[in-house]
Amino acid sequence: LTPQEIKRARAARKNATRKLKTLEARANQKKKRAELYSNLRESAITEQERSLLSSSSTLGKRETKRETLRRLLQRERAGVTLTAEEEDILYKRKKEKQIDDDDIVLVSSDDEEDDKTKRKKKQKMIQ
Repeated sequence: LTPQEIKRARAARKNATRKLKTLEARANQKKKRAELYSNLRESAITEQERSLLSSSSTLGKRETKRETLRRLLQRERAGVTLTAEEEDILYKRKKEKQIDDDDIVLVSSDDEEDDKTKRKKKQKMIQ
């Protein structure tokens, strides 16, 4: 073999090894991408969960009562358990307040009395 043939053989080996390395690197990249995509599919959130997220543009802004109620109702429908405070905000419950031993009057949670309870009190005071 002549020295030129030996050089050509070495160059061919170098080219072949370079091509093999690039092919292996591409195969590894494809495997990693496939794993990444499968992990992303598994950990993806549903549209309902995505709707519970709030935009970063709302940070620092005061939430109106309507927005608060809408958000709490949306969370409840999604199956998220609400705290006692959130339930009190969402559902205004009427509390029982005893005036006398026999009479029980319903008063709203905001301690605002409706017309019926006011009438009952006036009637009791008259009697």
